[in-house]
Order: sequence, then C-alpha cells, then structure tokens
Amino acid sequence: MIRKILSLSAAAAAAVFVTGCLADVGFRNNAADPDGVYYIFEKNYPWIEGNSGTTFKVTFKFKKNPGATFYCVVLPEGAAEPSTNEVKAGTGAGGVVPFAKGSFIVPQDKATNETNVLIKGISSTTIYYAYCVSAVADKYVSSVKKLRVNYTTIGWAGKDQTSGFGGWYTNGTPGVSPSSGSGLTQFNNPRSVALDAQGNIYVSDSGNSRIQKFDSNWNRITNWGSGGSGDANFNEPYIAIDTNNNVIYVADRNNNRVKKYTNDVYLAGWWGMGSDGTNGWHDPGSGATGTASNELGMMNNPSAITVDSKGNVFVADYNNHRVQMFDSNGVYITYYGGYGALDGQLNGPFGIALDNEFLYVTDLNNDRLTKFRIDTGAFVSKIGGGESSALGLFRNPRGIFIDATGTIYIADYDNHRVQLFAPNNKFRMSIGIGVTSGGQDGQFKNPCGVGVFGGLIYAVDLNNHRIQVFK
Repeated sequence: MIRKILSLSAAAAAAVFVTGCLADVGFRNNAADPDGVYYIFEKNYPWIEGNSGTTFKVTFKFKKNPGATFYCVVLPEGAAEPSTNEVKAGTGAGGVVPFAKGSFIVPQDKATNETNVLIKGISSTTIYYAYCVSAVADKYVSSVKKLRVNYTTIGWAGKDQTSGFGGWYTNGTPGVSPSSGSGLTQFNNPRSVALDAQGNIYVSDSGNSRIQKFDSNWNRITNWGSGGSGDANFNEPYIAIDTNNNVIYVADRNNNRVKKYTNDVYLAGWWGMGSDGTNGWHDPGSGATGTASNELGMMNNPSAITVDSKGNVFVADYNNHRVQMFDSNGVYITYYGGYGALDGQLNGPFGIALDNEFLYVTDLNNDRLTKFRIDTGAFVSKIGGGESSALGLFRNPRGIFIDATGTIYIADYDNHRVQLFAPNNKFRMSIGIGVTSGGQDGQFKNPCGVGVFGGLIYAVDLNNHRIQVFK
C-alpha cells in the first residue's frame, strides 16, 4: 500500500536511463535490533528501472515485519545529507526541496509484499541519491541509507556528422550527432579503451586499424598503426596497459597475435603462431606474420587482453574457446575454459577482467559471465545464460571491467546498455536507454567495451563510433 508519493514535473532534458537496484543488501536497524529482527527488505531491492522518457519505476519488496514503514527522499548530488527525522518528515537538509519523497507501509499480506511507485522527471544532467530509513512503530529506527539513483553522461569523443569535426562534445551540445571518420580524434568502430598511470586515454580505433592516444581532455597526443599484417599493422586491435611497468599490449585479433609496446610506438615484439611455422616470440623484422592455431600458447582471433599486478598477460582466445595466461614475454603459463555450455566451459570468450583472486570472462555465445579462480582455474560462479533482454541478463556480452570496489561492469552488446553488478553477482543497475539503440546522449548502438578510471565510466559505443563518458 502506498501512503504517499510526490514527484516533480518532467525536466526539459531527455533522460539518460539508469536502471537497476538501488542496493544489494537489506536495511538492518540500530543496535537495539542486533539480530536483524526488523530486517524488512528482500536482498537486491529496491529496484529502479527506466520506463518511457523521463519516468522511472521503483519497486520495493519486503521480507517480514508487516506494519513497518519505509521512508525515502530523493535529493540532487551536492545536497546536504538529511537526518533520520528529516527523511521521515519528507524534507531535505538545509532547506533543499526533495526531488521526490514517499513513505510506504510494509503490506500485511505476504502474497502482495511488493509495491512500486513512479518517479517522474529525472534529468539527464543531474545525479540523484535516495536517502532511506525504515522504522517499526518508531521503536526500531534504522540509520539513513544513501543509495545512488542514476549516472549521467558528461559527453562523448568522436566525429560530429554535421560539422565533420572530431573532438569532445559535452552532454547537450546542440545539433551534433556521432558518425564514423578516419581523421584525427575520429573513430571507426572503436573496440576498447584504456588509461595509463598519467591519465592519458588510449582507444583501439579498429576500423581505422590504429591506436589513438589522448590526454585527459581528449587532446590528441599521437597515434600509430595501419591496416595489414606486418610489424606496423593491425587488423582489429584491442588494448591493455600494464601501468606498473609502462607497457602496452595489443590483441591483434585477425592477425592472431599479441603485440608488446614500450614508450607507445616502440614495438618490442609479438607472440603467436608465425606464418613461417615458428611459434612463440617474434622480434621486429622477423618477416613472419601471425596465423591461427589451436596449440597451447597460440591463438585464433584473440578478442580481449588484460594484465595482472605481477605483469602476467591474460588473452581471450575467442575461437579456441579459452583464456590463456602468459608471462610478460609471451611464455605460456596456463589456460581457463574449453569449448561448451557447461559450468566452467566457454563458447566465444570476448571480454576479460581480473581482481586479486578471480578471472571474469564474458562468454559471448553462451550469453553469460563466467568466473574462475586464477590460482586453480576452478569454476566459481556465473551470471546469466541464455539470450535475454531482461535486467541482469545478456545478449552477446562483450567488454568487462572490475573497479576497486569489486563492482562488475559489462557491455551488453545487443541490448545496447552497460550493466553493473555487485561483487556477489547481484544486479545493481544499467546504463542506457532501454534496449533500443540510438545516437542521442546516453544511448548506445552496440557497446563493445567499458572502463572505469578516476570515478568516470568510459563506454565504447562501437556503432556510434564514439567513446561516451559517464559520472
């Protein structure tokens, strides 16, 4: 039963949809309730999901203690955090007017322990937080729980179709739309993004067969590469940076090799099966080119690459349905996966990421994320399985990133969104407007890669030929 809900009129700007759950834990009350007797929310609730334009639907599901009340106010980023009493009263701190507010009684009937409300007018240029309190007859009152409601796009880098110029376009710039290009600060089907220790941005500009390097303000610094199979060439590159050792690795997908660079453009060498029958490391000038192989240590369409804290290199060996681990000189160590759909098997691994213990793999043709132990190779868990546009599921998942908090970011390619998951695999939220492609601010057309650096989310918007940045 909804007691009240207030909302503001729709903002003029179009919404950037961020859908998901506001929290992945329930609300545990104060010290007077040490055993969680008044733990009233199901895990992974409340949920928030986009619904037509600037409207969001928030769903609350309650676990027990009918008669408890949930209070919530929604305030813009930067507002002072309200006290427990201010949340209960439906006010903001310091006179800030809430964007929305409401209080909800936990239903008595367990068969109907779920309710939802609409919050209208979320602005694409403002970040909002929900501040929540739960209480039972004012005897057991929780502390204030702060929950992020949305992310906003701050702009994108690429070519504007109208002017023909490449560069950085802030969110809301009138009259611009993304398109492909071959000029400097323009992209043609970019595939991946990485940052070095100095904050410089590297983009694998796949359709132009090159790597472009920018400073943190998207001013071009340099670029290298061209189409082909020689030492100076790429054919669908994907990039990773070992920030501890200032080394760049490129998975040169259709050339079936990994290239190693120092000082940006200096090629130290590459590894893979050579066209002359030699395998392993190849120095520059060897004359050999890469060719597909299913031998251990060799590759067939490597589609992603990442580096651990020890300098070991992990490569998603797409057509061999495995992830291979090498040392920094391309010496084979071990592999993970193998073809199939059973737990621990892979069918087209496309994206990889690491934390201190686990390897995360987007298993494209199985439409899931698979998690392995790095040390033993043992299967740990999975998210998804079977193509779906439902929240928390995938259609051809590709790039992946793990941030310092353990949050998992996945580029959900054919659902045109980036999905976020908690370290325990629970769905959190999604960035993107529904599951329909588009070229407006905050929309995607087949996102292929994602990275999180300095509190910003860099999303590789492949068929919009741009890199979108969210905060």
